[in-house]
Amino acid sequence: MIGGAGAYRRDLLNLLCPAQFHEYSSNIRPTRGTGRWIEKKQKFQAWRGRISCKLWIHGKPAAGKSYLAKHITNQLRASGDSLVVDCFLNARLKERNSCEAILRATMHQIATKDSKLWAWAVDRPEVRQPGDRTTDWTVEQLSNLWPDLVAKAATDCKGGVSIVLDGFDEVAEEDQNDFLDCLQRCETKLRSQARQKLRVLVLSRWCSSLKNEKRGFIEYEIGEQDNAKDIHRTVQRGLDYFAHQAEYSDDFQKHLCDAVTRGAQGIYLWATVMIADIGIRMPDEQQLGQQLKNLPKDLAELYDSILGNINSVRGDSGPRTQRVLLWVVFGLEPLELHQLNHALTLAELWAKDHERVITQELIQSSMIRPPKVFKATLYRLCGQLLSLSATNHVQPIHSTLTEYLTTHPDVFKDRDHRKWIVPNHETFHLSEQDVHSDLGRMCAAYLMMPPFASAGERFTATPKGRARWELKVQTRVENHPLVKYAALCWLKHAALAGPVQPTPKEEIRDVKNQKTLRNLSTGYGTSWYEVWWFARRWRDFNFPGLVEDFETVRADAERMDNALVPPVELPLAPDWHSQVVSVTPAASVATLVGATNGESSGSNPPSAEGPLVNVADNTTANGGNYYGYVRAGGPSSSETLDGEVVLTGADTALPVCLVEPIPRTTTELTKVTRVTTRPRLLAAGTPK
Repeated sequence: MIGGAGAYRRDLLNLLCPAQFHEYSSNIRPTRGTGRWIEKKQKFQAWRGRISCKLWIHGKPAAGKSYLAKHITNQLRASGDSLVVDCFLNARLKERNSCEAILRATMHQIATKDSKLWAWAVDRPEVRQPGDRTTDWTVEQLSNLWPDLVAKAATDCKGGVSIVLDGFDEVAEEDQNDFLDCLQRCETKLRSQARQKLRVLVLSRWCSSLKNEKRGFIEYEIGEQDNAKDIHRTVQRGLDYFAHQAEYSDDFQKHLCDAVTRGAQGIYLWATVMIADIGIRMPDEQQLGQQLKNLPKDLAELYDSILGNINSVRGDSGPRTQRVLLWVVFGLEPLELHQLNHALTLAELWAKDHERVITQELIQSSMIRPPKVFKATLYRLCGQLLSLSATNHVQPIHSTLTEYLTTHPDVFKDRDHRKWIVPNHETFHLSEQDVHSDLGRMCAAYLMMPPFASAGERFTATPKGRARWELKVQTRVENHPLVKYAALCWLKHAALAGPVQPTPKEEIRDVKNQKTLRNLSTGYGTSWYEVWWFARRWRDFNFPGLVEDFETVRADAERMDNALVPPVELPLAPDWHSQVVSVTPAASVATLVGATNGESSGSNPPSAEGPLVNVADNTTANGGNYYGYVRAGGPSSSETLDGEVVLTGADTALPVCLVEPIPRTTTELTKVTRVTTRPRLLAAGTPK
């Protein structure tokens, strides 16, 4: 086993999810002193005391459930009474919107905190084998392993295991039930006396899957008065940042906090957005006093009020705000601040003249600089509607903002269908089909910039060639901040847009751009595809050089739609393929030998024990014929893995052939039917 058992286990652990996955919740920062109300609730006390071990807390959208989840996990970890694992879900992020995400995140935390548990889990022969053909865990493997690992952790760890899941409604109902099935299998594995050592807390909106009595969850619904003090405390904290500058008296500050808390009606987000909006506008006491007499009744009215004020008070800010929301709300990947600056500049240039050729120099000269000025501009435009993560990624404040922007205008009319309930909505309403069409066309225009006309040096499957290629693509990404997003998402936007009716000029230009980008024999086509490959973390695999290979790989990747991991099946390199093999049971070869022109480079190879499989590949890059051998029964050295044959030659990067089925006896050699050549793997199944 290359690198030993410890390295093998670490590789398998790293395949679950990156360590930074767990940093997501660091952006969820409850106001100090909030969340304590839950500790007084009888059902929560019963859960903490393991009288009932499965609790479901649900409430209205934006009622502060994520803040509550963070408070609870902080308290659990501080108490040290159990091993605490969590997963904060988000429907907008594909690495956080599935049952698979829950399984990966929770197992990774358990394994990271107790390496012995992980060794026990993965060293079993039924779990994984060195030389497995898959580069990543399959969903089936995860579903089979999770109940065993969690049950073992609950039994062995002092205090058992506490699992906290936030945003369970953010995953599809099918995925909800898949996870709950895993949980039930885990409970079955636990003996009756050990079941109390596993506690599960789920926070979400209403979920029919959890309401099912067979799932065994105790239910608690967050009431309007439960979080009223928390909302008041949070409003006061927000007010403290600008009250002195706005010259609000102490009495008015108290009146303001009380009014906003009442107006929130238990909706935490309503209060935080409201106070943020006041902080941006800072009206005087008289103006604000009048506003407090007629507060928006819900989030839709609040969003409408904010956008209407932006449109009327700040002149041309309305269109700019709409372009910001276009990228932030409908973007398929969250953008960092500097990327959003490029995207907003691109949108403004494109809006002025669709026919203009976009260049990097034009974008650079039109951007808002320096970065801190752009951040301040973004805040003034619509800062109360945006959220900035700890990693500087800009996201919409909440999914309800997306719902407001995309809901058909007729829905927001009164019962008689005569008057708008939200009068500014029609101005800011965005059709998802039109939005994705615009984003896709802007991405295509960006990928057609002059620097991408030539892709530069082609990929070669040698260590130096691979290093030069990676440096080339990395430099392209660093010099063009939006190229990664455009490469990953332009085809997705086009697919989501569906059939659209562009103007004749737009149609000619867009068809031309898409045709050029889809043609990988062009520099433009190769340039974006290299970035796509690099960004999906497949850069350790050999870059395919044929169009048909790329199309197959891309189709498989889009089906998986998981940015965290590479494909389950490694892509074939263009010069390698699967073929029928011949069996040579009489020969004994200790080393793997190369040959050219169909003749062996060593007619009398060193002898060794065990029969061998002879494999010939006639389609190598330099035109030679390569031969390799694999011994039945296991590797004879650290260089040869059981069931693999390593081809050698003048300029090869030691690709590995996977033999099907793996021969383990002399008799089984005759049953080998096919060898698939792929880039060489480590024992754990990760790229070398």
